[in-house]
Amino acid sequence: MRMKKNLEKLENENLIDIILELLDSHKTIKKDIDIKLASYEDDPKKLIACIKREISGLKRSYKYIRYYEARQLSKRLYKLALYISKELIKKSPEKSVELMLEFLDLHEKTIKRVDNRDDTVAVVFKNSVEMLSEIFYEYNPPVVEVVETIYSKIIAEHQIIYVSLIVPLKNLLKEEGINILQQKLESSVKSANKALIQLSLEAIANAKKDIDLYIKALKLSGNLIDNDYLKIAGQLIEYWRTQEALEWIDKIKFPNNNIDHNEYYRIKVKALEEEGEYEQAQEILLTWFNEKFSAEIYIQILKNADQEFKEEFKNGTIEKAFAYYDTHKALRFLMEIKEFEHMAEFIKTNYKKLSGKEYEVLRPAADIIQNLDPLAATILYRKMIDSVLHASDYKYYSYTAKDLLSCKILSNEIDNWQFLEAHEDYFNRIYNNHKRKYSLWEQYNKKLETYNTKNNVKTHETKEV
Repeated sequence: MRMKKNLEKLENENLIDIILELLDSHKTIKKDIDIKLASYEDDPKKLIACIKREISGLKRSYKYIRYYEARQLSKRLYKLALYISKELIKKSPEKSVELMLEFLDLHEKTIKRVDNRDDTVAVVFKNSVEMLSEIFYEYNPPVVEVVETIYSKIIAEHQIIYVSLIVPLKNLLKEEGINILQQKLESSVKSANKALIQLSLEAIANAKKDIDLYIKALKLSGNLIDNDYLKIAGQLIEYWRTQEALEWIDKIKFPNNNIDHNEYYRIKVKALEEEGEYEQAQEILLTWFNEKFSAEIYIQILKNADQEFKEEFKNGTIEKAFAYYDTHKALRFLMEIKEFEHMAEFIKTNYKKLSGKEYEVLRPAADIIQNLDPLAATILYRKMIDSVLHASDYKYYSYTAKDLLSCKILSNEIDNWQFLEAHEDYFNRIYNNHKRKYSLWEQYNKKLETYNTKNNVKTHETKEV
């Protein structure tokens, strides 16, 4: 607020000088502002030039993007896709199509140079296919032109991402365009990439809801195998042909390590439920749950169970969670099924097995139970604090400062520390061991000061940095 008042006092020229000086030292922000300003102009030339320059830069880059950098890249890609699909389309739909195609051409190379374990970058490209389909509908080019674009991208350029464009464009292509594309693909079977043709024909079969074409496409890779039976059953489920789906899935020899067990169970349960075979479906759900130990399956089992079975199953499942070999998965399970009292007891029973590195489970669990059981929540916050301090990972000091403040606040609610070190002793110990981590203590002091001011609290726990 103080900064805003100071800026409001400046003359326009002085303010512009400050902004330009900052932009010179922050190239990424400068590019963002350049493209933003270009989007306000009626003439699309500057916006097109900015987008082309950004695509060209991404195309030339060979730097490997690590996991913690992937989210930043995904934001950059998503912004670029939005400028093409939301801003450029208003000025030039034709150029919007052209540049979105160039953008999607980045897909294969980009995915290869990214640690994309959480799919953030892949999701941007997937969403961009949907954006391109919307642009095509807005632009409404001749059907033959759209068919030729899809065909050349898949067959000539071997771009797999364009296969996923077929179904969204089915209403634009209409029966005529879909059939032309199918004929072109089928005529290229002997000369082109058979795997890409198979995937494309599967997509066309989905668009036409043609199970015979789908089976024909699967046979391009040879005789049908168990995985193919599973795919066919899945498609029949989508077409509400559940009896036929069961016939195909019964061809599979199960258990079978060559197929996705989760998909097998999902399809079979859905088909049986649609056919009214609830007891059989429940038996399969129980088998699936014993394999997977999933909250989603647990909830599905309870949905169709009588009260007596529910109580027995619930109690047995809680016992299973306490004895489960994967402590963090069991903790997540108890959290997802909302058994918070049992979750708090689980934390106190298994605290030695918990790792602060598993913050994706520990943090939401701690936040959920801090009012119910401050001691259990404190255990989780301390686990995360100790993990960061041990690794000296300064990138997470902001979280550590917040967790340490949470521990202080919760300490006022704890009378019996049981096996846990009291907060004051814990705080003094970690401060003495890590007093040189100045950034951490500076952030902690700021958070503590903000909390105290807001809640009118006096404290002496701040540390000099």
